[in-house]
Amino acid sequence: KAYSLHRRFEEADRTRSRLFWEADQNATEALILPPKLRLLKIQQLHKVSTLQNIFILSGSSNLLKICGLFLPNSFDEYKNQPNAVMALGYACQLVQSLSAYLEIILPYQMIPMGLRSVIYDHTSESEYPLFFSISDDMFRMGVYLFNRNVQTLLASRGLSVVSLKHTLPNIELFLTHEIIRLTFDKIPKDLC
Repeated sequence: KAYSLHRRFEEADRTRSRLFWEADQNATEALILPPKLRLLKIQQLHKVSTLQNIFILSGSSNLLKICGLFLPNSFDEYKNQPNAVMALGYACQLVQSLSAYLEIILPYQMIPMGLRSVIYDHTSESEYPLFFSISDDMFRMGVYLFNRNVQTLLASRGLSVVSLKHTLPNIELFLTHEIIRLTFDKIPKDLC
């Protein structure tokens, strides 16, 4: 299992390298964009860059921190990390903001409130906490639904998750891809 996970991280690193290479190739070609589309891309790039500067992701790919707080990849580690719930709250705010700014519809509604963030499943009409409450199962389900939202962000750009449990590496992959896409993406000729 560890070998499989290691392979997924290597695959994500190769994807990231490929994206940077493609961005470099695209940077050498001139983009001719309609003024409104160019303005929209500039605004989105500014917002995504601002979010990346506010919610700083740091550390190695399997030990990432958000705003200096470690977010575990395993449910059992949450109880051992006193700031894990706050890190999850920051991640919730980041994903919510990204989906709003980039107009990506997420399957589960999130209500970011720091240590008391929640996620709502409309199909079962249930609210799940992204913090420890009466039931560990409710928290587990909330984290699972949150990770499904992150997976939806990635899927909207044709990317696959590193692992559903690896929240911050998935968010970092999305941010990296989005910055490159907004900076260097070729626009189909039929839109010009």
